[in-house]
Amino acid sequence: MKVLDIYRRPPLHIAEGVGSGEHLLIAYSPIFKRRYALITDYYRGCTIGCRFCYYRFIEATKDFIGTGKVLRMARDAEEFIEAIELSKITGRLVIVGGGSDGAMIEKELWKIAEVFGDRLRGKLLLVLRRAPLGPGVAEQMESFDFLRYGTTITPLGPEIGTPIREELQLKGLEKFVPDPSRVSVELGPITPKNYRQLGRVVEALADMGFEAVIYRGVSVGTFNLDRKAVLKMLFEHGFITREQYEKGLASPGYYYSLKNELAEGLDGIVRRAIEDAGLRAHRYSPTFYHEEWGVPIAFNRDNRVRDFLYEKYDVENPSTARVRRALERFGYEVFDIERREKGVFEVSLDRPLTEDIAMAIGEDLRIALIGRPYVKSPTVELLVNHYIPNGVVHLPEENLRLLMEVVG
Repeated sequence: MKVLDIYRRPPLHIAEGVGSGEHLLIAYSPIFKRRYALITDYYRGCTIGCRFCYYRFIEATKDFIGTGKVLRMARDAEEFIEAIELSKITGRLVIVGGGSDGAMIEKELWKIAEVFGDRLRGKLLLVLRRAPLGPGVAEQMESFDFLRYGTTITPLGPEIGTPIREELQLKGLEKFVPDPSRVSVELGPITPKNYRQLGRVVEALADMGFEAVIYRGVSVGTFNLDRKAVLKMLFEHGFITREQYEKGLASPGYYYSLKNELAEGLDGIVRRAIEDAGLRAHRYSPTFYHEEWGVPIAFNRDNRVRDFLYEKYDVENPSTARVRRALERFGYEVFDIERREKGVFEVSLDRPLTEDIAMAIGEDLRIALIGRPYVKSPTVELLVNHYIPNGVVHLPEENLRLLMEVVG
């Protein structure tokens, strides 16, 4: 693995528009988005190089997926954790490895976890690692009770597009996980090619003492690259079906053309295979984090109430004054707040509410927050004139200097 410092990356030209600010964060910040957890990388890029990895189809990361080169996003563990600590969108769960793999930081993780434990008490650190787990994982989990691991197992991996074989992943889990309740296993991407192999995987997990898993469909996302060409390539490789290809072409999404899509008829089949093995089946990661690890949950997504969460879990009902204070903490001028129903607040603001901030406030207050106006992901203008001055995301000094040079 060849590690390049962040200042070694070539400048990017990023056109203004929805998502352009997020693309800049992917390029220059250790923190790049907040959904049901804060998503971060110590290194950005991945030496595994799965063919279907959507970071392969982002201009800011395409040169660092499967090429042997990665970017160091912070000088050291202290600077990395400081960025997390000082970012207002940080919640209970922090993910490391959103655009990389936890195997790449196995040595660095000792110091990262040590600093995390000192400065971010009460939070959980989830390290995402597709590579098979090794002996260091057991030692780290025994040393840090807040540490969690997450791995994705793709049945028939080499045929679907990853070099990682599920047999090796299962062996690593069996040998090196002292407590299965502290590991999230995602099964996916599930496609018509590999769903029949799920039975033996979930039975093996049940034998190891796992009690719950997440299952996922296919996702395709692009930034600054030809969406049609990416979808065509994945269709020709058999990763997506013709119906998914056509749906992706028609998608209005600024980034995802397909998000966690299961081919028609697979959902029930997959869920039955998991439940027949005696495991709890989670279709979405937030229900796993909430039910299995006690992570608080936001009840909004994409600027609307996420009905299946609202109907399943207890929503809070804070005062409008408390909602106002939460918004003002993020730098908003609040014109109006309407309580539509218990725990559902529609707010009128001086600038767009973003998904990052809506999810952070939604989790903190245990509500659904709907914004007028709203934009899913920050533009460059919102990043520079709102996020950075108001501490929504904190960038290390050198990273911020490089980002502002690009913005001009």
